[in-house]
Amino acid sequence: IVRATPLPVSGDFENGFADAPDDVAETIRLAAEVGLSGCSIEDTQMVEGNPAYAFDLAVERIRAAADAARSLGRPFILCARADGVMNGVYDLDEAIRRIQAFEKAGADLVYVPVPPGEAELRRVVDAVAIPVNALAAGPLRALTVPEIAAIGVRRISLGSMIARVTHAAIAEQMEAIVRDGSFAKLSAAASGDRINAMLIAGADEG
Repeated sequence: IVRATPLPVSGDFENGFADAPDDVAETIRLAAEVGLSGCSIEDTQMVEGNPAYAFDLAVERIRAAADAARSLGRPFILCARADGVMNGVYDLDEAIRRIQAFEKAGADLVYVPVPPGEAELRRVVDAVAIPVNALAAGPLRALTVPEIAAIGVRRISLGSMIARVTHAAIAEQMEAIVRDGSFAKLSAAASGDRINAMLIAGADEG
């Protein structure tokens, strides 16, 4: 992926693929070795139910990651995620407490996926001085890019939304074919020429 584009590439690194702060720091160093320009580290565990790390441990994990990023000698954007609101394991007040601590620990960017609405997103933005990332999902899908930017958000993620829209289209087409024996919906398909032109344009830009 890094070789395929001249643009900086950031990775979604879940919980850093480790629990201990030192191991998360090693993940950052390995990410840099393959050429990434940044990555996200979550504060919830990658096990059933996605329980949150205890507050102090969550902060220490980000501090270790930030220290590792600073030691690289080149720009590397560390995004500290407070995922408990999305996963239903803590409330917005706790998320704000965590991102404020993550900011003090050295994070470059903070991210609270899917706050309940626009007002809650404003609270997140107002709570910290560093840039905030927002996910265009849930209630925030009703907002446009300019509207999200006006709130103060500096980066917008799509997460898995494009893939999910694609999966929904596949399911709808196949249901029509298998259930109704109808191919009528296939008329909405993109032409091969259009897709080839997009691929060629992307290759030329690379």
